Amino acid sequence: MTVVAAAGNDGVNLADSTPAAYPEVLTVTAMGDFDGKPGGLSTTPPCQDGRQDDTAADFSDYATPDSSEVDHTIAAPGVCITSTWNDGKTKTISGTSMASPHVAGLVARCIEAGPCAGLSPAQVIARLRADATSRPADQGFAGDPNHPIDGKYYGYLASDVGY
Repeated sequence: MTVVAAAGNDGVNLADSTPAAYPEVLTVTAMGDFDGKPGGLSTTPPCQDGRQDDTAADFSDYATPDSSEVDHTIAAPGVCITSTWNDGKTKTISGTSMASPHVAGLVARCIEAGPCAGLSPAQVIARLRADATSRPADQGFAGDPNHPIDGKYYGYLASDVGY
């Protein structure tokens, strides 16, 4: 079973976070994507929290570029995400816990569609990270490895590459 976990929301190195630091876990950082398009085109986030489109979330924990955590870290939208709550209503909030379900869904889809069927959890993590790495650089975000923020590794933006 591939375990997907939120990186954490303290804006610090995730190396001391559990379970995010464990190499067996696909760790998900958060970034903002308000319009589903690359290039930071949206000027108004849906929750009006002042964050920027197509940028790493300032609250998201991250790996350091030279650490082993890089090998199991990936990014997904986690800013201004609308979700259903247990009271049946919806709320719009931000957090790596809002980003990680995007990646958990990709894991399930990759297994169901075939590319990840029969793979070990470590192989599934490697596959999703490789698929994210194959995304064109202009479809990333400020803070990804193509547009790095000094000393912080948020990972490549998760991509379904058609599965």
